[in-house]
Amino acid sequence: MTDSHCHLDHGLLKENLDDELESFVKNGGVRILNAGSSIEDFPLTIATARKYRTIYPNLIKSSLGLHPETLYSNSVASSETISLEKVNLLVSEFESTVEKNIDLLSSIGETGLDYHQLIGSEIDHSEIENVTEVIEAQKLSFRRHLIKAIEHKLPLTIHSRENQGQSECIQDSLKIITEIGKGQIQGSMHSYTGPIEQLQDILDLGLFVGFNGIITYKSGGDVRELLKQTPIERILLETDAPYLPLRHKNAQSYGNPTDIQEIAKVAAEIKNVSVKKLLEITTDNFIQLFG
Repeated sequence: MTDSHCHLDHGLLKENLDDELESFVKNGGVRILNAGSSIEDFPLTIATARKYRTIYPNLIKSSLGLHPETLYSNSVASSETISLEKVNLLVSEFESTVEKNIDLLSSIGETGLDYHQLIGSEIDHSEIENVTEVIEAQKLSFRRHLIKAIEHKLPLTIHSRENQGQSECIQDSLKIITEIGKGQIQGSMHSYTGPIEQLQDILDLGLFVGFNGIITYKSGGDVRELLKQTPIERILLETDAPYLPLRHKNAQSYGNPTDIQEIAKVAAEIKNVSVKKLLEITTDNFIQLFG
């Protein structure tokens, strides 16, 4: 059992981490990818890796990257013009942290593009003048993350999110991966909820696709269809914990890695295989990608 994308250093998961890791291992958990997603996260992600590598050898795989929202959430809210100079400084700090801690890393990310609040949103952007600059800043950051991944032969955990009915974000993401990666990029399209029409393009690039608690939601029909259409050899299970908790009356108020058990039950039914077989294959997929 593996969790291919979570944030062990966030919220209530961080506060209960010893108990949550013990539960995960007792229930058959063998790998977790812990994604640091901001400059503020990085010291915590590194500290978690160092702390638990002797307690649970090879359990926690670590990843560092700048989540695209960290490049625009404050500037969009305040309608300020984003500074590409500031973005370059943030990315340079990311690159420096990677170089200093490369022995602890199994992946680059969470990185990518996020147009959820920028294009096709119901949010009124009439007073926001920097949407174009925000998108260009995200693209700049994503490109440099790709270059760093290629330099160190590391896979990526990729974020690409937009509003329902839109496709510009995933199209831009795949274009950058193709242009910069030139066939050298491996990775996971984390929590993909975009158009099913782009699924084959993702698979053609050799990427895996991560599925999480959304498939347990009543509103998750589109994502369940994506899962149905994804070859089992390209599926990864993830929780995005502590976010995306399971939707049933006995679920905790926050997501945790052991939620993979419930996610796997739904996924196995959709793929018409046993839970045991699904967990075996997705574990092999994780190890193939992240080690």
